[in-house]
Amino acid sequence: MELGSNLLFLETPAGVGFSYSNTSSNLLDSGDRRTAKDSLAFLVNWMNRYPRYKHRELYITGESYAGHYVPQLAREILAYNNANSKHPLNLKGIMVGNAVTDNYYDNLGTVTYWWSHAMISDKTFHQLINTCNFHQQKNSEECESLYSYAMDQEFGNIDQYNIYAPPCNNSSDGADARSTLRSMKMPHLSHHVSRKLSGYDPCTEKYAESGDVDSWCQ
Repeated sequence: MELGSNLLFLETPAGVGFSYSNTSSNLLDSGDRRTAKDSLAFLVNWMNRYPRYKHRELYITGESYAGHYVPQLAREILAYNNANSKHPLNLKGIMVGNAVTDNYYDNLGTVTYWWSHAMISDKTFHQLINTCNFHQQKNSEECESLYSYAMDQEFGNIDQYNIYAPPCNNSSDGADARSTLRSMKMPHLSHHVSRKLSGYDPCTEKYAESGDVDSWCQ
């Protein structure tokens, strides 16, 4: 009986991270449908190249926009298996963290999370609910101002990716982090702090973006 597990990282669509395409137009016309089909083609070809993994249990995981990519790839795999019953991919499950799924529910859920965790006041919560159209990609000026007020005046010094852990502090870049949220996305960490106990460092993303390798080694 063969034991153990393997991780395979796939960066999609073409042009993301270390992925690339020899056809420049591929960087402009990628979408959910083509990304799912490209990912399936990759998996099938990879399994053919390394056949010893063909019968391993396959779990697909991801975060953020993987809320689209993971279930869409799973659907392509199921269709592939129906058409290739003799050589199916052994898909067992999927998992997505902090998933982008639907504008309305994602945006409403974000605001509700802030309120239910006492990050914003009742008044600000109800103003956001009554003012912002969570179906829209672009916010109105009134909605933008409410978001700005919530982040600048009510959040406090909190890392909203992990509200129970210390934030990444000691920087003047806080406005940049807050401005990211105004596109209805969670703000990126952009401060600096010394490494924390228990192995958690809230400034990890900053090191990756700045290439500050020395910070990892302190």
